[in-house]
Order: sequence, then C-alpha cells, then structure tokens
Amino acid sequence: MFSFYALYDVYTKNQSNFYDIAMGPNQDFVALIHPQSKYYKMLYQHDQNGNLVQNPNANPAQLFYLQVSDQKYIDVNDPRNYDPNEPEPEHRSEGTLDEIIRNDARGWANAAEEEFANIKSTFNRFVSVFKSPQVKEATSKMSFEYADFRKKKHHALYQNCPNRHHHSSSAY
Repeated sequence: MFSFYALYDVYTKNQSNFYDIAMGPNQDFVALIHPQSKYYKMLYQHDQNGNLVQNPNANPAQLFYLQVSDQKYIDVNDPRNYDPNEPEPEHRSEGTLDEIIRNDARGWANAAEEEFANIKSTFNRFVSVFKSPQVKEATSKMSFEYADFRKKKHHALYQNCPNRHHHSSSAY
C-alpha cells in the first residue's frame, strides 16, 4: 500500500511525501473519480427529482482503484484514459502510468473487503506518526536526490548488509 501511494504520487504529481502517503487510503475518494471515467456513472445516480446524488451503495475507494487500474496515462485529465477504444500504450513509454501501479490498483480493487480492511489497519498503524502536523512539517523539509542516494548510500548499505555474501537465487 505504501509503495502504491508513493509511486502514484511520484508519477502523477512528480513528488511524494510521507504525509500524503499516510493519508492515501483515508482520503476522500469521491473527489478523485474523474467525471469522464466510467466509474463516475457508478458513483452517482439520479434521484426521483432528476438530481444527481451519490449512490449509497457505491464504494468510492474501490472505484478509485478501478479507475487507476484502467488509467493508461499519467495525466488523470488525459481523455485517452477514458476512451474504451484507446489501445494500450507501448510498455513504459513516456507519459504512461507504470503497469506496476495499475496492477497494484487492480489488486486493491479486487481484494476481499475484510482482507483489505486488515491491510489498511496495519498500514495506518505503522504510518500514523506521519499524520501529525509537526511530523509533516519536519519531513516536508527533507530532500533526497535519488541519484546521489544511489551513488553514495546504496554502496554503504550493501557493504553493511550482514548476509550480502549468502544470497540464494530463491530469495530473488
């Protein structure tokens, strides 16, 4: 769940932070269902007066995950995301949403309700510290250059790994 929200934010917003990741599964999913999405029609229905009202039987979180699983392009407003005749773009072509994110969304959308609730509860327990305004402020000032991290830190982390010489092929 952590990686889904981190990657989705990086792809769609060009940034991610601990606060947004921690809040991810608890956000207002209704606002995230795009009006052009086929899931928008599942989220809303017309009442007896013809007014558009939210469908009380709809699960906005599940609809969001389904929408993301269908989302081909990074820009949520790209109309090609909502065109059923739009072919799948070439794997990992520029401007496309990575298949890893789409597959994760598909998994969350199709997870059994009780299983998903348990995962969400565990996730919330571990990331709850990042929901604090003080922690949000402190971590918002943190910046890591990904390339620098890989060059400087990865080698040191690997050298300090106690089992680095004992990897079996089954571990990968």
